Amino acid sequence: MRNLSQQQLADMVGGSLSSVRRLESHGQATLALLVRVAQALQAAAQLDTLFNDEAQTIAQAERAAQLAARQRARTPRLAGTAKSTKPRR
Repeated sequence: MRNLSQQQLADMVGGSLSSVRRLESHGQATLALLVRVAQALQAAAQLDTLFNDEAQTIAQAERAAQLAARQRARTPRLAGTAKSTKPRR
C-alpha cells in the first residue's frame, strides 16, 4: 500500500475528505466508497470474503429463519392441576 494522505485518497476515489476520515477513524462508509477505496489501495480482492456466502435453497433459508426465531418457553404444569375458570373475587 502506498503512503497517501487522506486528502490524496479522497481525490483518488472521488469522495470527500470527511468521508475518508470517517472510514479511517470509525469504520463507517457507504459500500460504494469502501469498494472505491479498496480498489485505489489495490486491496479489492480482500473484500471477496465478505460477500462469499454459501447458496441455499429457499426451503433451507426458511428453515434456518424458523430455527433462529425466539420462541416463548412453556411452563410445565403439574399433573392434576388445571387452570381455574372461576372468576376471582
